[in-house]
Amino acid sequence: MAVRLSVAAIERLKPDPGKRLEIADAGKPGLYLVIQPNGRKSWAVRYRIDRQSRKLTLEGFPSLTTARRLAQDALDLVAATKDPARLKKAARNAPRGLHGQATSKSVTARRSAIGPSWKPPVCLA
Repeated sequence: MAVRLSVAAIERLKPDPGKRLEIADAGKPGLYLVIQPNGRKSWAVRYRIDRQSRKLTLEGFPSLTTARRLAQDALDLVAATKDPARLKKAARNAPRGLHGQATSKSVTARRSAIGPSWKPPVCLA
């Protein structure tokens, strides 16, 4: 059963030591507040794509307003027949360079910002 969640209601919710709780938000269909037995709270978006039920966990624990906006963004992707969970996984598995940036983009951007005279540093090991 969906409950109209508010900031105060979220703070009042307590974990059940025996099981994980999923509370549906009536303010945004598909958005769930997940409370682990240890008390940790997170947000998840449930949706169906290609006749399969899927779940996308939102990063961190954003505010209620932000979670609703992110859920709407995810559901917009589903409406465009794109799987947000698969896109998240692909982004997480993409090759990363220094400071978490995509390797080819970061190198190209740095070289163009520095200019054509840039040369890689020499290692004297």
